[in-house]
Order: sequence, then structure tokens, then C-alpha cells
Amino acid sequence: MLTIFCVLFVIFYLAFLVDWELFRGAFKQGAWVAIGINCLIAIGFFVAKANHVIGAAGGGHH
Repeated sequence: MLTIFCVLFVIFYLAFLVDWELFRGAFKQGAWVAIGINCLIAIGFFVAKANHVIGAAGGGHH
């Protein structure tokens, strides 16, 4: 459920909150690589934080 919520949030963010006209020039110059790296860092941070919270709550088994 958390994964679905995060995916929907990212879709909402990209669809409604990003000013694509402003970033179009940067994307043409290769900003996709920087965005990809930042997304990987964000995902890694989220996974590390989620694992910490699950571990602190007593494990991850049902």
C-alpha cells in the first residue's frame, strides 16, 4: 500500500507541480542524468528510512 501511495504521489507531482516549460531547456542539455541520479538517491534514502522504521517497530514479518 505504501508503494502504491508513493507512486501515485510521484505521478501527481510530475503531472501537476513541475513547470515543464521552465525545465525543457535543461532537459535538452542533459539534465536527465542528474535527475536520474537524484531519484536513485531519494529512493535509497526512502528504503533505508522505511527499513529503520520497520526494524524499530519489531521486524517486518506479519
